[in-house]
Amino acid sequence: MSRPERAADGVEQAFEQIAAPDHEHDTAWVVRGEGAGSPHDPVVFHVHPTSVPVDPSDPSSAAEVDAVVRAQVAPFGGRVWSPRYRQASTRAFQECDGGGEEAYHLAYRDVSAAFAQFLVDEALVDERLVDEHLVVESRPVRPLVLVGHGQGARHVRALLAEFFDHDGLADRLVAACLIGTDLAVDDAVLTDFHLATDPDASGVVVAHQTRLGSDVLAADVRRRTAAWLAARAAAPDASGGGYADGAVPYWPGVCGTVVTPGGRGAEPWHVVDLSGAEDALPLVLLHKLGGWVADWRGVAEELARERRVVVVDLPGHGGSTRCPPTPWALWPAGTAQGLASLLGTLDIDRAHVMGCSLGGVVGTLLAAAEPERVASLALVGTSLTQRFTAARTLEVDRAVRGGFGRGWVPRPGQNTRAVTGDPAVLAEQDASRAWAGRWVRPSERGVGLTGVEHLLAEVRSPTLYLNGEYAGYRVYEEVAQRLLPRVQVEVVPGCGSFPHQEQPRAVAARWRGFVGSSDVPADAG
Repeated sequence: MSRPERAADGVEQAFEQIAAPDHEHDTAWVVRGEGAGSPHDPVVFHVHPTSVPVDPSDPSSAAEVDAVVRAQVAPFGGRVWSPRYRQASTRAFQECDGGGEEAYHLAYRDVSAAFAQFLVDEALVDERLVDEHLVVESRPVRPLVLVGHGQGARHVRALLAEFFDHDGLADRLVAACLIGTDLAVDDAVLTDFHLATDPDASGVVVAHQTRLGSDVLAADVRRRTAAWLAARAAAPDASGGGYADGAVPYWPGVCGTVVTPGGRGAEPWHVVDLSGAEDALPLVLLHKLGGWVADWRGVAEELARERRVVVVDLPGHGGSTRCPPTPWALWPAGTAQGLASLLGTLDIDRAHVMGCSLGGVVGTLLAAAEPERVASLALVGTSLTQRFTAARTLEVDRAVRGGFGRGWVPRPGQNTRAVTGDPAVLAEQDASRAWAGRWVRPSERGVGLTGVEHLLAEVRSPTLYLNGEYAGYRVYEEVAQRLLPRVQVEVVPGCGSFPHQEQPRAVAARWRGFVGSSDVPADAG
């Protein structure tokens, strides 16, 4: 190894000599979702203190960590996650200016990757193939407790700063318990989270000086969880949907309808339903991540002359609000299942489906899972990526979040991914993404975590893969041609990633030419 020029460089080289734990695998966890408890018990994410040695793959280190962790989490009810990570040594505390701070930052990199995987683990009851098709079921939202001891407390503070600007996570927080560490009254974390002074307060930071596995800590968490549950039960019903005055933004003269499908856990969907000729199959239009129904207004009005056109606000976007706290990842497969229920409620047994980006992913999942519903599939500016790991999606999140403010409101000019010079499209994208707000991040992670490449061969519907000339998603044209059984690839000249907004008539014309003989009336299905 070459001699480092700076102390921090040497610390990074030392970390790189230790294999990073892969938190997709059970071996990277001391405890991964163990425990049952009642529906009223919180889920607990625990970060252990410094041990010696610090290599998580070393058997002696693992045994020491295991003993500490199991002693600390034993009093808690509910399900517990506690990761292994490459720790900063006790020397880092003594030599903060000599690479010690860098050691803590590098250790936190492992902890944050573990927390991202925990959020994925904890959000899913099941992800399985049924008749070769992906089915995703979500757990009910549970209160959340973070616990860190010593170095672990420092990492919990960093998790609060990085992840908990997400409203759904902040809403779920019962307490962040910091054990065996000093916390100044002007600590930056206390800007957004109150220091606990009331023993029954929730959503707070609790500074403890207590022994490992303390029943006092567990009792404190039980009180705060009870307070969280009581506040949630007393909160007014947030159900609803639609826009305040009924009028659809950026779509003059149009009002939508809020539809609540039947079934367990159903939530309201906002749709614009344009009547057209009844002897042609309906067309269902699905917008992009951070979009809304108005994205499709030009295409919808053009094609509604000849058929029924239903334009849908996907969950968390436009007029489709969600009632419970926002999950970290909104799974597109779950959205596709909800869309199938919505279509049934609208008496649509079979339809053409056209979606952009996120909407294209949802349409692909629907076509793979319920092929009898989808007469044809059109994918406009849609990623055909493989599944991402939780660690990879966290990297993407960090790369793009500079373009957004707190709560994930887009900052002006952060539209480079649109690859368009049309100022009207850029202005509307800022408006729709600001409306979606907090959903931009969890939905994006959901898309990456799901992926669609592995399902393309299962799509039996004729498929149009359509991009603008300058769109970044043109890199997937080869994937579409290779894996989709019945595909037609088209390019609209002179526009970017959102041709349906830039040149809606051209998109409508190409779609008409594509549909052809697949336009079979529903009663002839």
